[in-house]
Amino acid sequence: MNFGVNLKRSDGEIAAASYEDTRVSDETELFRLKLGKFNLECGTLGDSLRGDSYSRSYNSRNIAKTTHDEMHFSTRDKDNDAFSGNCAAIEKSGWWYNRCSAANLNAPMSNASENGIFSPDGVNWQSFSGLQTLSLQETEISLLPSGWNFSFC
Repeated sequence: MNFGVNLKRSDGEIAAASYEDTRVSDETELFRLKLGKFNLECGTLGDSLRGDSYSRSYNSRNIAKTTHDEMHFSTRDKDNDAFSGNCAAIEKSGWWYNRCSAANLNAPMSNASENGIFSPDGVNWQSFSGLQTLSLQETEISLLPSGWNFSFC
C-alpha cells in the first residue's frame, strides 16, 4: 500500500510526506510496520518515521532509537516497543513505537506549544513539529493500494 500524511501546525503551515509500498502485517506479527520508499518528491517533510529529524537535531545514534520502521504496534495494554517502559502509556496512544517516537499521529492534542516545554504528549512529526513542543493541529493519513497513481504532495 502507499502511505501518505498531510499535516498542519498551529501556525498554519502545512506539509506532506508519503511512502511507497508500505506494509502492515497481521495480528500474528503484532501489526509490524514495514516502511517502503520515502517519496522525496514531496520535499516538505523529513522522514520522521525513520527517525530522520533526530539525525539532524541530535546525532545518528538516535535514529536507531526512534525509527518506527519494523516496529510492532503497541498500546497501553500491549507493550510491544523496544523501550524498558511502555511508550503507549507514556505518550497516551497506540503507535509503532521503538524507544518512543519521532512521529506519532495518534496522540491526544497537547498544549505543549503554548507553554514551550518538552512534553511526551501531543501529535507530532519531529521534522515538522519540533522536539515535541508543538502539537500538530490537523493530520490526515491516507492508505492506497500499491500500483495506484497517487500523490500526497
